[in-house]
Amino acid sequence: MLRIENLDVYYGNIHALHNVSLQVKQGEMVAILGANGAGKTTTLAAISGLLKPKSGHIFFEGHEITGVPTHQIVSLGISHVPEGRQIFTSLTVQENIRLGAYQRRDAKLIQDDANWIYSLFPILKDRQNQTAGTLSGGEQQMLAISRAVMSKPRLLLLDEPSMGLAPMIVDLIFDVIRQLRERDITVLLVEQNAYQALTEADRAYVLETGRIKLSGSSSELLNNEEIQKAYLGG
Repeated sequence: MLRIENLDVYYGNIHALHNVSLQVKQGEMVAILGANGAGKTTTLAAISGLLKPKSGHIFFEGHEITGVPTHQIVSLGISHVPEGRQIFTSLTVQENIRLGAYQRRDAKLIQDDANWIYSLFPILKDRQNQTAGTLSGGEQQMLAISRAVMSKPRLLLLDEPSMGLAPMIVDLIFDVIRQLRERDITVLLVEQNAYQALTEADRAYVLETGRIKLSGSSSELLNNEEIQKAYLGG
C-alpha cells in the first residue's frame, strides 16, 4: 500500500532522514520507533506532504505521491493525526469532527460516521457543543483521531497518540485503533511507548539519527536484546 524508497529530507542544512526505505502492506499496523530526534515525525510529515523530500520516492497504492500537496494526499486516502493533536481550539468538538469530512459530499454517510465516532468516544458526544480548547489532553487526542477518521482514510498516520495520557486513556485509544483496523484502515504508528507499539503492531522499524537501524516483526523486535536495552528497560 505504502512504499518509501531512499528518502532524504532536510530541515535547512540539517539532514533529518538518510536514505530511508520502508513499506506498509494493506491491513497492517506498522510502528516506527526511535529516540527523540530520530526522524519519526519527519517521516510522517514527508508522507503527508507537509515536508518535501530532497530525494527519494513515496508511493501510495502504486502511485507516486512525492511532493504532492497535502490536501491532495488527503483526498487519495491518507490521513494524519499529528504530534500535539493540533485541533482547532476555538471551534466546537462537533465543528472539528465535521471539518475532517470537508472533502466529502455524502451528507448521510458523514452523519453516520459522526455517530459511529461518538459511539467510540461517548465523552465527545457529551461535549460536542463545547469549545475544543477546553477539553482535557486525552479528550483532545480522541478528537484529533476522530477528525482524521472522518476523511475515510485507507491509511492512517498516528504520531505519538499516547503521549502524556493516563494509562486508562491510552488503553481506550489503542482499543479504538484496533476497531479502526477492523474497518480495513491500515495504520502507520509513531509511538514513544515501545512496548505498547510492539504489542499492537505487526511489524516495526527502528530509526536512529535519521537512518533505519533495525526492522522486523514485532515479536522479533520484542525479543531483540538491543531493543530491550534501549527501549524496554531490559
